Amino acid sequence: MTAAPQSSAEESASPRRVLLVDDNEANLMVAEAQLTFMGYEVDIARNGQQAIDQFSSSAHDAVLMDIQMPVMDGFEASSHMREVLCDTTTPIIAVSAGAAAVNATAAEEHGMNGFVQKPVDWGLLRAMLEETFDQS
Repeated sequence: MTAAPQSSAEESASPRRVLLVDDNEANLMVAEAQLTFMGYEVDIARNGQQAIDQFSSSAHDAVLMDIQMPVMDGFEASSHMREVLCDTTTPIIAVSAGAAAVNATAAEEHGMNGFVQKPVDWGLLRAMLEETFDQS
């Protein structure tokens, strides 16, 4: 009997670490549970400023960034990570309930690597993360 193929998160010596950024508690609970189930280690930030603080103090393999948040929005936080913190390699994926075409273009302009529409298709997000990890 052969074992089922494992995902990158399951194969690696330690789980991939994802920074999950969202201001909605219900979204955070669902996303954290889904990502943990997929085998990722999850850190949480509730606004863009918290995301920058966590991002600059510890390593993450990817960032899932909501767009509309108080204190600092996801676009501003992503731009800061790219320009001020000079990180051009960590994947940042926008996750938003806004208009997909507008946000996908704006996400790219702010240094993000992809866009996922809410409600999140977890299979699509997992595939997007795995593809991003395979490229790094």
